[in-house]
Amino acid sequence: MSLDKTTIAKRYSKALFDVVAEQNQIDQVRDELKQIQQIFDDNEGLGKMLTDKGLKDDQKKPKLIKLDSASLVSSKFVKR
Repeated sequence: MSLDKTTIAKRYSKALFDVVAEQNQIDQVRDELKQIQQIFDDNEGLGKMLTDKGLKDDQKKPKLIKLDSASLVSSKFVKR
């Protein structure tokens, strides 16, 4: 059985919220996720490039360098 994108997104968002709430980082992570959304908005095609199975992870990493200053929770969540 294959899960649809909405079901997967709901599970990830709930898991992320549970972790950041436990660590009292809701505001920080919310702000970081807004910044990440802005990066995707400003760079058309970034999402497609990051999900391209033809590219190796080391080819994708330079695009994620900006996340180094993000909280550990945000950067781990996005890098998955």
